[in-house]
Amino acid sequence: MARRPAIRNEQQLRFLLDRRLWFTGGAAVLIGMLLLVRFSMLQIIHYDHYALLSQNNRFRIRPVLPSRGLILDRQGRVIAANEPAFRLDITPENVPDLQKTLADLQQLLGLSQEDVALFRKTMRQSQPFDTIPLKHRLTEEQLARFAVNQFRFPGVDVRAELRRTYAAGQATAHILGYLGAIDQQDLSRLDRVRYGGATQVGKTGIEKSYEDILYGIPRYQRLEVNASGRPIRQFPTPPPERGHSIYLTIDLALQEKAQGLLADRRGAIVALDVRDGGILAMASAPSFDPAIFSPGALKEAYGGLQLDAEKPLVNRAIRGVYAPGSTIKPFLGLAEFYYNKPQGTIYCNGTFYLQGRKRPYRDWRPSGHGAVNLRRAIEQSCDVYFYNLARSLGIERVSSILNLFGFGKPTGIDLPGESAGLLPTPQWKRSRYHQPWYMGDTVVVGIGQGYMQVTPMQLVQATATLARRGQAIRPHLLMATGDPRTNSKTASIPEPLPAINLPDAAWDTVIGGMTDVIMSPSGTAHRIGIDAPYTLAGKSGTAQVIALPKDKRHQSRTQFEDNALFISFAPVAAPRIAVVVVLENAGGGSSMAAPLAREIMDTYLLEIDHERETGPTSERPETG
Repeated sequence: MARRPAIRNEQQLRFLLDRRLWFTGGAAVLIGMLLLVRFSMLQIIHYDHYALLSQNNRFRIRPVLPSRGLILDRQGRVIAANEPAFRLDITPENVPDLQKTLADLQQLLGLSQEDVALFRKTMRQSQPFDTIPLKHRLTEEQLARFAVNQFRFPGVDVRAELRRTYAAGQATAHILGYLGAIDQQDLSRLDRVRYGGATQVGKTGIEKSYEDILYGIPRYQRLEVNASGRPIRQFPTPPPERGHSIYLTIDLALQEKAQGLLADRRGAIVALDVRDGGILAMASAPSFDPAIFSPGALKEAYGGLQLDAEKPLVNRAIRGVYAPGSTIKPFLGLAEFYYNKPQGTIYCNGTFYLQGRKRPYRDWRPSGHGAVNLRRAIEQSCDVYFYNLARSLGIERVSSILNLFGFGKPTGIDLPGESAGLLPTPQWKRSRYHQPWYMGDTVVVGIGQGYMQVTPMQLVQATATLARRGQAIRPHLLMATGDPRTNSKTASIPEPLPAINLPDAAWDTVIGGMTDVIMSPSGTAHRIGIDAPYTLAGKSGTAQVIALPKDKRHQSRTQFEDNALFISFAPVAAPRIAVVVVLENAGGGSSMAAPLAREIMDTYLLEIDHERETGPTSERPETG
């Protein structure tokens, strides 16, 4: 039987079609509305944001770093300058494959693993859009190779930079210090805007103390780049402002002389202008070559300095601490007048005993010095006299008078890392050793031994204060700053300190004794005063490093040899220079340290000082 054809339900079909049309139309309208909303957000609400992103894709902001200010000596001789060099920079944000780029650059330019490791360390401390140096001091061959292949390395550029150079090398290393890579600690204190793009900052010495003056003001250059990030146009940018120049009080010729005298020795020489507190020379040995710290230098050399047992990185002039030995005697002698405790004349037979004690305290001369007063006790360096003086004063008064001369506290010189030395007291000993203070401790402090420790800088400040008859002044290295825009100079004003008020008789007696040390035939350092065209005053010191049995004191003992010290100033009537010499494990102060002080004074007073009288220093006010 034939099958009957299905009857179409037109109404149902129309209903289905209408529903699909409404659904499709509604979806289209909804999608259109979403697109309109999104378009409105992009073009209206977030226009500034996306416009900026678009502009950033087209433009780059590159910091233009300022050149660092020069450092000059008191005569205007340049001792720290800048030398042009080239470095390879990477902006990680603009590099498609950083890992591959680093590997290819290593192969192309022969970069070391150390270069890459330092780059990665710096990158972790920076933003992705920061420009980070990969290789400093590119050679001509490396520059040529990169120039040919630069198209392969988007986000990698060669940039010119100025490398710090130090004309005098080791002679001024401890004064000037050096620059080092900016680390996390530096970032926490530096202005990120001012130091944007900078890779180095002053780490020690003058470079650190006056970083804010030496570092100038950068500018930010706007570059238009193509799709691959290559600059195609530069917009005009004002040049960065160079850092101010710094004029130091040191005299380069005297500084090199002092450093030369310390060749193959360990110790320090400090020379100070008595009239204004300016440091004329400050040598520390052994020293180091500051070029070791320049970018791109071998790090093995720096590691060797850190491990060197001779400690060449330590500035012994301000950080070395030593027992002062007999150089402390003139300052202690003034306590007789300060506390009205005159000793008069005593008889020295070579030994001193505390009441009720059998242990002798011996004089350096076994037979003694006979009858001595304060002036002769200084001339002859009579230990027994100062044993007796220290006992009669007591440790509190001894510490108080020495503190007036600056011992036991930093001098405040404009260098970082200065040591305070040690001026012992009963409270200090109880806190440090949990022991009481004994009279025997006081007695040995009277000759500059025991717990007492001083720095060469403290000694030269105290010597200058004595030469100025109590008018103390702070030692300093900054003489003036120079503005490169106006070529003008601003002088640094010496800072006076509280005066030590004593009668003229006190200064006359002590300075007379120090003058006799050198100018009298019976003085302990008379040999350096022979044929001197000017009058010198001084005091030698031989400080025991370690106590040895009497039968072994004359054996060769290298690091156990006594330290040699000498303090001096000249001319006595109108002092212009104070000199301190400290030689580690060198033996007698009068035989080893004193001749070096005479050479320094001769060089300054007979060869250099006349230039100072007509040079820039003559414009500086004197204090006191």
